[in-house]
Amino acid sequence: MTGSFQTFGKGNLEGIQLALEEAKASGSGPQIELTIYDTTSEPERAKEIAGQVTASRAVLVLGPSFSVPSLAAGPEFARAGLASITTTATSDLITDNATTFRMLMKNSEQGELLATYLVRVFDQRRAVFVFAKLRESTKNFTHIVYASIIGLFQFIPMVPKVPSHHGINFPLNEATSQ
Repeated sequence: MTGSFQTFGKGNLEGIQLALEEAKASGSGPQIELTIYDTTSEPERAKEIAGQVTASRAVLVLGPSFSVPSLAAGPEFARAGLASITTTATSDLITDNATTFRMLMKNSEQGELLATYLVRVFDQRRAVFVFAKLRESTKNFTHIVYASIIGLFQFIPMVPKVPSHHGINFPLNEATSQ
């Protein structure tokens, strides 16, 4: 698994491989042949791969693991009637395709959960919300989370001057506050 979000893909692949190894060792269930494709975390590559997958004998897709390639590949899987289960994709739009399913809460639900937790557990109604200039897809995540919790908080929006955590460097704007 490669690309800017390879960590998600690698972890998901290792979990899937472990589950298949355990099932094979126990002798339970049918034998499953796993074919691995790499979208490189890019939407155009995801569309290309989706075409390859739908032309194959695949009966189920586990992935893509990130929202951008999932959104790009989903319509192709739906046209072919092929079910896909995204592993770590969280975009609210993922399940707009009839054959795409998610395993995690969508972005807006995560934002609402975060706000509820901060209010109920920490009795907080003020928060600093950090916006970073990210890929278009990640910007969507930020705006959805912000919109889903805005009613509960007084926000002081800030844009960091330093690179983000996890070793990913994003182009950033100057800090601003209200």
